[in-house]
Amino acid sequence: MKEIGNNLLAIDTSIGEGSISIWYDGIEIARQIGDPEKPPLSETILEMIENLSREQGLLLENFDCIAIALGPGSYTGIRVGISTALGISLAVGCKTIGIPTLTALSIECQNEKCMSVLSIGGEDLAIQASEPGQNSTREYSEMTIVNFDGFRKLLLCKIFTDKKTAGVLNGIISGSDLPSEMVVASDNISHLVAMAALSERQEKADLSPIYARNFGSGR
Repeated sequence: MKEIGNNLLAIDTSIGEGSISIWYDGIEIARQIGDPEKPPLSETILEMIENLSREQGLLLENFDCIAIALGPGSYTGIRVGISTALGISLAVGCKTIGIPTLTALSIECQNEKCMSVLSIGGEDLAIQASEPGQNSTREYSEMTIVNFDGFRKLLLCKIFTDKKTAGVLNGIISGSDLPSEMVVASDNISHLVAMAALSERQEKADLSPIYARNFGSGR
């Protein structure tokens, strides 16, 4: 497989208002987060990418790779984000790498077991556990769906999640025996997507979306 390079455009339209992050020589140099008072990022993403790149003196042709959050999350957002990444890749000939959103959330987990969690509506949670592997890698479990009762029965470790899900989990964890240590990501999820991409280093041209309905239930 091909190395993805260090000049990276990362896109997340799966969670919240969405975000984009620009990395040059392996360092984030610019970011933009969707504004809830303005049209959703899924409607304006290409214009925002072009404007943010231009502000940094960059063209789309300067990116080695486009990293995109694959979901789970917003159905429309995921589709728009992937379509945008593919369109830019075809137009300028850069590489692509798809990162599951749950994997991105836990990228800052260190040498310990942890679990990334996303609320996907109602009482359903999408979860993925991970633990240290060999050669400084991490090993990830299959993503699964549990409801609140199923979540309470799990032997949990440190939790990595987004702001919306954190509010849901606080209600579940409060007053229970579950560990309450929780790392809540900022709104710039694209920053975590870029970190995950740079950690993996290898191109992943398959950008198949990850919808919650497509993976198993652990209830």
